[in-house]
Amino acid sequence: KKRVRMSGLPFFKQSMIDVFSVMNPVSGWFGHSDSITVHYTQTDPTTSTKYKFERQHLVSNGTAVSGFPTKTEEILRAYHHPSSRTAVIVSTVEKDEKKYAIEIWHQSKGLLSVIKVTDQHKQIYSDPWFSSFQWSPDGKYLVYVAEANPPKVAEFFASQDPKSSVTPGSKFDYKETWGEQYEGLSNPSLFVADVEKKKIIQVEGIPEHITAGQVRWAPSTSEYGLVFVGWDTRPRRLGIIYCYNRPSSLYYVPFKFTEEGEEKSKEDKTVQLTKDCIARSPRFTPKGDKIVFLRCHKDMLTHAGSSQLCLLDFRTRDVTTLVDTVAAPKANQFPGIYTCALPDSCFLDENTVVFSSAFYSSLGVFSVRLDNANTEPTLIEKDASVLDVTCGKILLREAAFDKLPFVRLLIPEQDLKIDIGVPEEKSHAKVEIVDVNPNKETFFQYIYLSPEKKTDGAKTPLIVFPHGGPHSGFVNDFSYDMLYFVKIGYAVIMINYRGSTNFGDNFLDSLPGHVGDIDVNDCIVALDHVLTKDDSIDVNKVVYYGGSHSGFIGAHLLARDYRIKSAVLRNPVTDIGAMLNATDIPDWCHVESGTEKETDEIASLSQMYEKSPIQHVKKVKSPVLLLIGTFDRRVPNINAYAYFHALKACGVKTRLLVYPEDNHALVKPAHSIDLLLNSSIWFSESLESSQ
Repeated sequence: KKRVRMSGLPFFKQSMIDVFSVMNPVSGWFGHSDSITVHYTQTDPTTSTKYKFERQHLVSNGTAVSGFPTKTEEILRAYHHPSSRTAVIVSTVEKDEKKYAIEIWHQSKGLLSVIKVTDQHKQIYSDPWFSSFQWSPDGKYLVYVAEANPPKVAEFFASQDPKSSVTPGSKFDYKETWGEQYEGLSNPSLFVADVEKKKIIQVEGIPEHITAGQVRWAPSTSEYGLVFVGWDTRPRRLGIIYCYNRPSSLYYVPFKFTEEGEEKSKEDKTVQLTKDCIARSPRFTPKGDKIVFLRCHKDMLTHAGSSQLCLLDFRTRDVTTLVDTVAAPKANQFPGIYTCALPDSCFLDENTVVFSSAFYSSLGVFSVRLDNANTEPTLIEKDASVLDVTCGKILLREAAFDKLPFVRLLIPEQDLKIDIGVPEEKSHAKVEIVDVNPNKETFFQYIYLSPEKKTDGAKTPLIVFPHGGPHSGFVNDFSYDMLYFVKIGYAVIMINYRGSTNFGDNFLDSLPGHVGDIDVNDCIVALDHVLTKDDSIDVNKVVYYGGSHSGFIGAHLLARDYRIKSAVLRNPVTDIGAMLNATDIPDWCHVESGTEKETDEIASLSQMYEKSPIQHVKKVKSPVLLLIGTFDRRVPNINAYAYFHALKACGVKTRLLVYPEDNHALVKPAHSIDLLLNSSIWFSESLESSQ
C-alpha cells in the first residue's frame, strides 16, 4: 500500500544533509619536517556516496597551515622515514575483478615504482582485525596481510595432468570463513614485497591451522623475522569481528626471500611467544628488545571485555603485566583497558606507551610507563583518541556529542595544544552523562542527548537507544545517526546497562545468563529516570531504536512497556535458539542464555526460548519497523522474518526492509541513508496516529 504521510520528508532530508556535511577524521600520521597527514570521510546523502580524502598540514611556530582536501582511494599506507619514502596500497576494478598494486613514493622525487600484486593472492586486508602494512627496518621489504590463493580444484570429468595432486570432485567443497564482514575470506596470510625486485612472496613456515595477522618486523641485525598474531582455526573458524576471545598467541617466524625455482618449505618454523592467554596488538619498544601487547584471559567467555597491557622480553620470553584488569572499580577509578588495539605507533618516548581506551561512558587517551608496572594509567586527554605518536608528540582526534570532530596536536612536555585543520566547534546537541543508582546493588549510566534549541513550550519526543553486543558500550563521541535524530527534534537516551564494557569485569559478567531480564529492566529504570529528570519530554512520544542485541532488548520492551509507541529494530535477535546453528557465533547463544555448561540440548533450547522476545510477541501493540541485511552472518535473517510474520499474524502494524549484500551493521551509504529516513518517517507517522 502506498504510504501517504510524507510531510516531514523534506525537513528530514535537509537535516541529514546538514549533519552529514561534517568531516570526520579517521586516521592521521606524522610525516617529515613537522608535516601531518590526516584522512577524513564525508558522506553526500544526495548521491549516497562516502568520500575519502586527505589534507596535508604543516606545523610552524605553534600554528598549523592546512592544504586543500585531496580525494584518495588508497587502502593502506606505510612510511619509511629514514629514506623519505612512503608506500600505499591502491585498488582498481577491472572487468568486475579487484586488482591491487603497491605504489612507492618519494618525498621529493614523486612516484618511484609500482608493484602489481594481484596474481599472488586475493583480497588485501585493510580491516581493524587482521590488517598490517609495514616497512622492514632497512627499507628493503614491505609486509602485509592478504587472502591466500585457494587450493586448485577440479570436476570429475575435467581434463587433468596425470601427475596433478588436485583431487577430482573437489570443486564444491565447503570453505569456512571468519564470519560476519568476511564473506568468502578464510585464510589471511603474510606476504612480503621486495621493493627493489618488485616481487611478492608468501611467508613460509606457518602451520596450516594458524591464521596470521597484525604482523610486525622484528628488529634484528642477524636475520629478518616477523612477529604476528596467530589464531588457531581448530576445531573450526568462528566469527571474529568484535570477538576478542578467539584463541590467539604471539608468534615469531624467520623470513627469507626465496627466489623463483627454490623449493618452498612446509616445515613449521614458528616460535610461540605467549601461552595460556589470548594475545593481540604487538608493538616493539623503541629499543626493539621488548614487545608491549594486549592480553585477555584464556577462558574468557564473553566476546568483549577488559584487556591487560603486558610487556614481553623478546629474548627471555618473560611477561610483565603493566596494567591489570579491574574487577570492581571504586568511584572514578580506572576501570581497565577497553580498546580494540594499541596505536600503530604508541611510544611517546622510550619508556612511555600511549593508547586510547573507553572508561565508563567516556573515551580518553592514557599513558603508562614501562618501568612502573601495575599502576593506574594516567589520563592525558578526555573525549579523544590517538591517531599517531612520535618523539614526544601525540596526534589526537577529539570529539563528543556536543563537539564536532577535529584533530589536535598535543605536546605533553610543553603543555602545548595546536588545532589542526578545522578548529574546535560545538554541535547542535546538549550532552549529559547520568548515573543511575536505583539501589545500593545497582549502578549504571546513560548518555542523554537533547536539542540545543527547543521550541518554547513544546514537548520533546524521546528515543530510547541501548547499545548492542550486549558486551559493548556507548561513549561520548561523535555520531552521525544520533546527531541527525537530535537535529530533527528528538532527545535520545543511550543506555549503558549492566553487562556493558568499560565499567569493570564484575559489571560486565553480571549479565550472561540473565539476558532479557537485567538488560531490559535497566532500560525501564533508565526511562523512568529520564522522564522524572526532564519534564520537557513528551511522555506520549517515546520511541525505540536499536539493533542486534539492542533489537533483542527492544522486542522485549515492546511486550512489557507500553510507553513505547513505535520501534525500529535493525537485524534484531528475536529467538536465540533459532540462530544457534546458523550464526557465526554459536558460542554467544550459549554464554548469554547461560547454557554453556548444559549438556541436555533440549534443555538448552528451551532456556534460550524462555529468554527470547519471540515468546512474548502476542503482547506487542506498537508499530515495528524491521531492517535487515542479506549478508548478515551474525544474526540470521530468519530471526527478523519470523518476528515480522508473527507481528502480522497478531495484527500489529509492521514493515520489513531488506538491504541486499549488506552485513550486520548496515553500513553501505545508500542503505544507512535509507534506513535513517525511513526510521524518521516511521516514528513520525506512528506518533501522529497514536495521539
